[in-house]
Amino acid sequence: MYLALNNNKIVGYIFGHFYNRETKLWDIEIGTKCFDVDELYVAPNYRSQGIGKKLFSLLEEEVKKETQYMTLGTSTYDYRRIFKFYIREVGMSFHSALFLKKI
Repeated sequence: MYLALNNNKIVGYIFGHFYNRETKLWDIEIGTKCFDVDELYVAPNYRSQGIGKKLFSLLEEEVKKETQYMTLGTSTYDYRRIFKFYIREVGMSFHSALFLKKI
């Protein structure tokens, strides 16, 4: 876990866990050790300042000692924002989407 602090107040954090893939995903074979980001959060008043990118980068540097793959699932109504952050800013690839319609 990594924390972002401002005057000893937590303004952001990131954490996750290691796991072994149970299904094949692109070029990730079954049984491959991966790291899943469980949560990345930056307080609203501190967003768009590079804090999330720095937290992600710190975690990536740490987990790359044990695996070549990081994964995460996320949900939001603002998909443009998450695409911009996860694809353009931290270099992840897009794999799948779940669409939902309440009827």
